[in-house]
Amino acid sequence: PNIGAAEGATTVLVAGINFTPSPSLRCRFGNESVPAEFHSATALQCTAPLASVAASSVGLTIVPVAITTNGVDYGATTAQFTFVASPIVNAISPRAGSVEGGSVVTVTGANFVDTEALACVINGQPLPSRQVRWISSTAVTCTMPDVSSLRGDHTNGSKSLTNTVSLAVSNAGGEHPSAPVADYQYLAAIALDTVWPTAVPALTQATTVTVSIGEGHSHGFEEGHGHGEGHTDLGHGHAHGHGHGDDCCAPEASP
Repeated sequence: PNIGAAEGATTVLVAGINFTPSPSLRCRFGNESVPAEFHSATALQCTAPLASVAASSVGLTIVPVAITTNGVDYGATTAQFTFVASPIVNAISPRAGSVEGGSVVTVTGANFVDTEALACVINGQPLPSRQVRWISSTAVTCTMPDVSSLRGDHTNGSKSLTNTVSLAVSNAGGEHPSAPVADYQYLAAIALDTVWPTAVPALTQATTVTVSIGEGHSHGFEEGHGHGEGHTDLGHGHAHGHGHGDDCCAPEASP
């Protein structure tokens, strides 16, 4: 990436032309020169230094990046690297969502930077850029993936995944994520079996509706009171199965 933590140690890939392998091959970030690893005539890899030694200023710092093959002469460059403070995560909302993914989680904190390198990081794995949205320096949103897409040995060497994952934010494409990270819980998707009653008069208010969740068995008593329509008794509702039921209060319909 062209952006990294002020603490340094960001792995940076440098693209150009006429690179040659040499013991004197180096990258220079502002005032500081670091060794470069030769990949090809058009690609090198360097590790960014501390911002404090690369530039005299602090905070958001932009420095030029140059390359030398002899350790003395640096080629002309228009490339730049930006040092930023590491992101901080204070809270996430909601803290749980479906295993099927798609939940949009708002992350609040500090030092979030609006660049292509901004990433939401789950269990150390950065999400695709389309799943992160910068709102401000203190808020971003992350669209959670399907739990089945999270693979690897990040759960104590096991290929299985627990229902709780860590969620962090990185300004550098997944490197140097925020700490501490927040926990997010994956929950089984809710399935509704029955709703009772299925209908009430349009002007009825505060009707209690019993919902059977999963393979549920539930009993509910629902009663509504109309405006000028008299008393409406909807009786007892029953949902049969082997799960559980919950009561909801249906809102009054608009006239």
